[in-house]
Amino acid sequence: MARVQLIPETKVAWDAFVEAGFLAAHERADEGGAQLPEVIFRMVMAYMNAANVSTAAYPFITIGVINLIRAFGSSEQKARYLRRC
Repeated sequence: MARVQLIPETKVAWDAFVEAGFLAAHERADEGGAQLPEVIFRMVMAYMNAANVSTAAYPFITIGVINLIRAFGSSEQKARYLRRC
């Protein structure tokens, strides 16, 4: 199993971002999201970028991967990686 290592200082920010529900905030409710309007979600991401653009890369790349798996992933990949929150 692959493991991801985070810089300790960015882990605090990443954990807070995920715990606040922002990782899936713009996703549909039936997929575990809050259906936050995209414009509001992008505002949240702008704040992340303003705070630390390097740390903002973690959620940006994760959201991108989620979108790729949703669009092009196999059923097995979707079942494994797109689990509902």
